[in-house]
Amino acid sequence: MRTLLALSASSLVLALLVSGCGSDETAGPNDDDGALQTSSSSSSGEPTTSSSSSSSGAVASSSSGAAETCKATFTWLQKDAYKETGGRTVNAWPPHTTTTLAVTCDDQPVDAAFQANHGSEPGSKDAAGRDFLDPVHSVSVQGTRAELAQLLDVYRTCECEPDSFLSMNSLNQTVVEDLLGEFVTLVDDGATTCTGDTTKADLVTALQAQDFEAALLLVPECTFPGADGTPVDTLNEALTLAISSTGNVLADYHVCNNDAVLQAGLVTGFESTGTVGTCDRASAACRGPLWMYDPAE
Repeated sequence: MRTLLALSASSLVLALLVSGCGSDETAGPNDDDGALQTSSSSSSGEPTTSSSSSSSGAVASSSSGAAETCKATFTWLQKDAYKETGGRTVNAWPPHTTTTLAVTCDDQPVDAAFQANHGSEPGSKDAAGRDFLDPVHSVSVQGTRAELAQLLDVYRTCECEPDSFLSMNSLNQTVVEDLLGEFVTLVDDGATTCTGDTTKADLVTALQAQDFEAALLLVPECTFPGADGTPVDTLNEALTLAISSTGNVLADYHVCNNDAVLQAGLVTGFESTGTVGTCDRASAACRGPLWMYDPAE
């Protein structure tokens, strides 16, 4: 019986802004510029850590003759999308999510890999030397060495269709312009209010200029229409309008968080069924941008 350690259900909520997840290694002024980086969106088979131990499943016991205990630990790492500085700091702002999967047997490293999901790789740092990514949650599943090696192999290729990634570099495309435009219009014309020295016009100006560093500072100072005062309902309405105006084209797109959900499903599916599944790019997890993602919920 395989046991899932420290597992909690993932909760996916639509929240704020057009979200693409770019690579900090190759980005210009903004870290998450949404450029499609094949080497980052997929681990390309390169593990974050490795050892000389085989992951073929040939070794079934330790040197003492006792059956070895193997587990795979899946970790979610996040940062504030588009920021040039590291960490997850404002819950109302969309996150970029990278994932890792590491296999150990008898607490010794066997093999590991990561999926940068079109963005920051584990260990990458901002200009101040801070890690871009913060670990925010992890789960562990138990299995044999051979089973977990197979799980890791599938994970290395587990991602949504790259061509449907909603890139910030595509903001000149009508489908993305429509979404941002609808959101800005709803904020400007609606019942959004801001406090202190912050005005609604300041937020609108920052959004129109795609100055997400500035917008990140302003969003917590503003109250949006809706039950809890967050931008969620406003973004939901903008998304509905944009999908309608583009003939549902936007419903086929995904962002980095969708990839992370697909990868998490592979791991939790193994725990539930005891068998290694597949990552279906036609899955509902890959359809429709998931702006906000808190894997601990």
